Amino acid sequence: MGGTPSSGHEGPLAEFTALRQEIERRSTASHALLGLQLTTAAAVFGFAAAAPSRLGFLVIIPFSSYLLGTRYAAQLH
Repeated sequence: MGGTPSSGHEGPLAEFTALRQEIERRSTASHALLGLQLTTAAAVFGFAAAAPSRLGFLVIIPFSSYLLGTRYAAQLH
């Protein structure tokens, strides 16, 4: 029962720190994916709306949103 008062706490604290870093990493990646999706959608929409002849480019938005959404969902699991 001797030793320092903090003996026995290093393992759980190290595990907590590692889990917290993993949560922060996943959160950062999720925010980056959301930002990429919004930027892509806005850029394509702006490009397509600039001229009536480019309205066909709006088809890219659902496709890119699906791809990035699938990536986001895969990251959650």
